[in-house]
Amino acid sequence: MLFSRFISILCLILSFTSFSFSSPKYTENVDFNSILVNWNSLLKEYVHKGTVSGIKTTLVDYKKLKEDNRFESLITKLESFDIKSLDTTTDKLAFWINVYNISCIKVVLENYPVKSIKDIGSLLSTVWNSSLIKVGNLNFSLYEIEHHILRELKDPRIHAAIVCASLSCPDLKPYAYAPTAISKQLDKSLKDFLNNTTKGLKKDRKNKVVTISKIFKWFKKDFKRSGGVEYVIATHIKVRNSKEYKLSYLTYNWNLNDYTDD
Repeated sequence: MLFSRFISILCLILSFTSFSFSSPKYTENVDFNSILVNWNSLLKEYVHKGTVSGIKTTLVDYKKLKEDNRFESLITKLESFDIKSLDTTTDKLAFWINVYNISCIKVVLENYPVKSIKDIGSLLSTVWNSSLIKVGNLNFSLYEIEHHILRELKDPRIHAAIVCASLSCPDLKPYAYAPTAISKQLDKSLKDFLNNTTKGLKKDRKNKVVTISKIFKWFKKDFKRSGGVEYVIATHIKVRNSKEYKLSYLTYNWNLNDYTDD
């Protein structure tokens, strides 16, 4: 009797011991590369060239993307990502440009269909100031990503890469920005934007007038680090003195960069 009771107690102790020292389940680490692979596949599938309201741009198939579970998986990965793992400026540039673009698409999908990203939010909480995305368990707004993170990296080329889901924004590229190629990618984004006469830059040599995107007006201070807006223009249109040209700005179209099959 006593022996059988002893055996029962021993078995109970062993069962608790086994439970206490069983191998814990760790959450798989999310690295930057896995995020790039996920984001790349979505961009390749849902970003298309098109022309809307006379503006040549790239358009996003929000309707179909909204039904793709891979986007939700991407958002989940960002929530688990360790921001401290971003060691270099190139890492930070590539990562946060992607996050900004992902955030814009995320808020559009959450409110789709919508005519413009500016229609989302309210006077007290605009789409720019609202916490839209969680990265590493921290909430971020578009304003924080653009002004407190990306602009602090002192590279004005970001303004040709971050896309606020609007027709007059720079093109959303059908590929993710990667640390190993970020400088070349940013050069291409800026060049492509300036080569787009419908929303980037158009020149009238006869009347010596250059009309450019309002982005260059809004972020004029940032471009001073690269010689100023005039230098950027002069380099692009290959004139000796861009100051000879009168500067004007294109109307900014905030309508959604939405792709439809119609």
